[in-house]
Amino acid sequence: MKTLQIEKIRELMMNPNQIRNMSVIAHVDHGKTTLTDSLLARAGIISENNAGKACLMDTDPKEQEMGITIKSTGVSLYYQNTVTKQESIINLIDSPGHIDFSGEVTAALRVTDGALVVVDAVEGVAVQTETVLRQACQERIRPVLVINKLDRLFSELKDDYENIYQRLVKIIAKVNSILEMHENDSIRGYTLDPSLGNVAFSSGKQCWGFTLKTFARIYSQKFSTKEETLMAKLWGDNYFNSQTKSFTSEITKINNQNKKALRSFIEFVLVPLDKYYSASSSADVEVLSKMVEKLNLSTILTTAELERLKQVDVQERIKRTMRAWLPLADAILEMVQDHLPSPKEAMKYRSLYLYEGPADDEACTAMRECNSEGPLMLYVSKMVPTADLSRFYAFGRVFSGTISQGMKVRVQGPDYKPGSKEGLFIKTIQRTFLMMGKQHEPIESVPAGGTVLILGVDNALTKTGTLTTSETAHNIRNMKYTISPILRVAVNTPNQQDLPRLLEGLKMLQKYDPLVQVEVDENTGSYVVAGGGELHVQICLEKLNDFTHNSINIVASQPTVSYRETIGDKSSQMCLAKTANKLNRLYGTCEPLDEELGSAIVSNKINIQEINSQETINSLVNDYSWEREDAKRIWCFGPLEKESTNCIVNQTVGIQGMPAIQPSIITAFEWCTKEGLLCDEPLRNIRFNIMDAVIHVDPAHHRSNQITPAARRLFKACQYVSEPKILEPFYLCDIRIPDESKGPIYAVLNKRRGIVVGEEYEDTLSVIQAHIPVSESFGLDQALKSATQGKAIPALSFSHWQVVQGNPLDPESKSGKIVNEIRIRKGLNAKIPELNNYLDKL
Repeated sequence: MKTLQIEKIRELMMNPNQIRNMSVIAHVDHGKTTLTDSLLARAGIISENNAGKACLMDTDPKEQEMGITIKSTGVSLYYQNTVTKQESIINLIDSPGHIDFSGEVTAALRVTDGALVVVDAVEGVAVQTETVLRQACQERIRPVLVINKLDRLFSELKDDYENIYQRLVKIIAKVNSILEMHENDSIRGYTLDPSLGNVAFSSGKQCWGFTLKTFARIYSQKFSTKEETLMAKLWGDNYFNSQTKSFTSEITKINNQNKKALRSFIEFVLVPLDKYYSASSSADVEVLSKMVEKLNLSTILTTAELERLKQVDVQERIKRTMRAWLPLADAILEMVQDHLPSPKEAMKYRSLYLYEGPADDEACTAMRECNSEGPLMLYVSKMVPTADLSRFYAFGRVFSGTISQGMKVRVQGPDYKPGSKEGLFIKTIQRTFLMMGKQHEPIESVPAGGTVLILGVDNALTKTGTLTTSETAHNIRNMKYTISPILRVAVNTPNQQDLPRLLEGLKMLQKYDPLVQVEVDENTGSYVVAGGGELHVQICLEKLNDFTHNSINIVASQPTVSYRETIGDKSSQMCLAKTANKLNRLYGTCEPLDEELGSAIVSNKINIQEINSQETINSLVNDYSWEREDAKRIWCFGPLEKESTNCIVNQTVGIQGMPAIQPSIITAFEWCTKEGLLCDEPLRNIRFNIMDAVIHVDPAHHRSNQITPAARRLFKACQYVSEPKILEPFYLCDIRIPDESKGPIYAVLNKRRGIVVGEEYEDTLSVIQAHIPVSESFGLDQALKSATQGKAIPALSFSHWQVVQGNPLDPESKSGKIVNEIRIRKGLNAKIPELNNYLDKL
């Protein structure tokens, strides 16, 4: 990268008002990374000739091989508006579009304030578009929209202009409806509207694009009208009366004059665009030359250049001529500069969501003001391996203060609590860098508002955490992912002397991927890699080989599916568990937790880190019909490492010693919610109630070694008497296919227990939506393509957990057979222990 641009970035980062932090998000194959190439070319990082095909942000060899983005990658760009001369730093993060890698999208969104949402003009808003938009809203991110692959509408569909316009309207309306559904402080009242300039239209592959501001600028002198006024006239039900030379919304008047009225968007945008595009496609230099002269492009596309373009491939000719008229990067970066918030603006509403502590303490105040002079508050959202795979950089965002080489920082892990030493490390920052795609540019310090790569804290963090210089600072809220690691693979090495290298590789893999979980199966002793889907697990296993430098033989089992355990009703009886010394008694029940409440916890609408806050209590009472006293007496949610959709409520009254045994009961709760009664799968949506207790007055007799085992048996017994159920995960399968070829789709779905839940028609395409069990999804992509001669385009996203029919305590039922298979695989006794193994009597 040019030294001048780096110096400009160093200079501008001192003023957070001139920074824009943005993620590029989209459904897979909608053109994010290709579009991003044009922005990199504008900043001088790659040549213009490579833009649209370099895919420079795909830094992993596997990404280049597969043609999809797997890891989120950042780059800092210097941009100066060619018209206003306003300067900005654009900290851009390209993120994956495939659902399996949505953990990387979450990590990207956490450190940005805005999002460039890319949608394919032909395919429209797809299933993963909705998922990433929901993630963006959850993180309080403000979006702008790019409708990409507009060239397909001209070259492939050969659509009429009104149809093209209506297609664009439909896409914008769909995105707005999703935003409205997940509205929060960052987007309340915010609408995507081309006439406002926050929607762009593009061809990332051909490097051209525009907003209505682009065309308003072209026509403003002709009509002697301000750009903003003209932008409003170029969209919606506005028409141009060629006789009166004025815009009108009264189409009937124009049509009554025996003239067919065209929308102003069609007349002043689509028609000239199509004419120039057609001229660019033709080898007729004379026609193209006239268009070039009319558009005042002769200094860029000289006669000699046009002659040379006759000899090149038609796609290359279109790219060069269209880019000369409507350079994509200028349109996109101007839109980003105008409509995405600076860190100074964004932190006014994001700080309260991000910070776990009081809104008026020193750290939160500095974050809200984006104060570079305040205490350091930095969130590490992901770990990035060094080139030799020997250690990791930490990638994060400076929310307040300034991070610099040589400074000492407090590294607070996700479970750190203020005043505690658990999860706390003191580390010295060795080096700081700007992430520039594959390259890392050394920099002495990064102030509030910037993103940074840090060397020196990797051995204190597993995946994420908070870096601070304040001894009283709470953590920055940990991230919530939209999918769970629901596919599991057991890994081992047949050669025991290679076990240390396997363990080291697994440790590196755990850091490398935000979503992956590496666990030890306590029953079989095998190591388990859990991922978000079939492709994610495959990539993780390949990366595990990389981390062991392909030096050992790694054997992986077939993928298995993670299930969840729940209950169908309230406990049919009060359960009792005594401690081993017979000196303490615990009484309890359990009941189902509302599914909507469980979803709210997963999506962070309910802040379980602040269970005693008035906001949380009021939400439980008003939105989920809890008794206020119960809402005030929640001890905790769990399990912490999973979805945390279970809780304990202390309903005892006047019992002495409850605070003393609370930690022991919470330990048992965490244990039981990770490993349920039926088959050691995590629990979901269960509320446990401690109803009564008898506690010995001598602390020596109610220590954790007495209370925790008793509480574990109590929770198991409560689950046993509350109609235990097994839950299996379901995908939403979105299949796009030509209408005449959809017949075989239903047969493939039926064989895999798929249930069609919706069907829409888009021109010649059918869009079939079906729910399909994750356990039946292996090889689905290939099966659908094989049945339809490659015409089906499926996309999977996690949908929901669904109760498996039957009584899981009955080994002959469907759910009982699943439980039995899981127990055998885990090395458990095939038979579930009887209730009397857990339940005591007076």
